Amino acid sequence: GAGPETHLAAAWLLVVLGMGPVLVSAMGSLAGVVSLSAISVIPLITGLLYLVAAAMVRNGPSPDQIRAAAA
Repeated sequence: GAGPETHLAAAWLLVVLGMGPVLVSAMGSLAGVVSLSAISVIPLITGLLYLVAAAMVRNGPSPDQIRAAAA
C-alpha cells in the first residue's frame, strides 16, 4: 500500500491544483476568476479534507491503544 508520505503528497497536489489556476488568473485579470474558482474549488476542498484526515490519523490513538481500552 501507499505510505503516509504518498497520501500527504497527493493532498498537497490537490490543494495546488485547486489554487494554482485561480492565482495565475488573478495575476492577469480578475474577469475569469469567479468562474475559474467555481471549478477549482472541488480539488481544493478535497485536498484540504485529505490533509485534515491525515492529521487526524497521525494524531489519533494507535490500534494497540484501542484494543487495550476495549479490554
